[in-house]
Amino acid sequence: MDVEESLQRASEIQADQESDQPQTSEHESFDAFWAEVESAREPEYETILGVTVKAPDSRDMTLQFKREMSQMDIQNVSEEEAQRLVAKLFGDHALESWVDAGMSEEQFGVVVAWGIARASGTKMTWREAYTAVVEGKAPERLKPNPKNPTSNHASGNTGGRSKGGSRRRGGRRKK
Repeated sequence: MDVEESLQRASEIQADQESDQPQTSEHESFDAFWAEVESAREPEYETILGVTVKAPDSRDMTLQFKREMSQMDIQNVSEEEAQRLVAKLFGDHALESWVDAGMSEEQFGVVVAWGIARASGTKMTWREAYTAVVEGKAPERLKPNPKNPTSNHASGNTGGRSKGGSRRRGGRRKK
């Protein structure tokens, strides 16, 4: 191979390598750059009780939402807080639509467990979410309360005697 052939071959190799590199464009701001990144993402959709919603994705979850989730006591969540949580996971009118469609407490637990898992970056199947809730592998806050089917509170009156903090041993009470 002579010098000319070597230069030609080197030029071809360089052209191949350049075509394999992703094309980048210059951006004037982070916002313009991020808009380009977002435009390349394909959202996933799910139909839940006849309502089509955008499936939660960890890329969509803001730091503010993650902070709120870590501070939220879902065992004692108000209806307003539940609606806000579901709106952030699935969209503004999802909860109302599901309630109107007859969603049960168990179904709600499964949907929320699935949504939180996805929002946290964990891909979970519906079966895995159901199993986690029914078999008690989901956080306590997502398990239905068998003592009160209309409440999702994990704690409640068990009917047993309270065990006070200080107990005296021995016989009679002193007067």
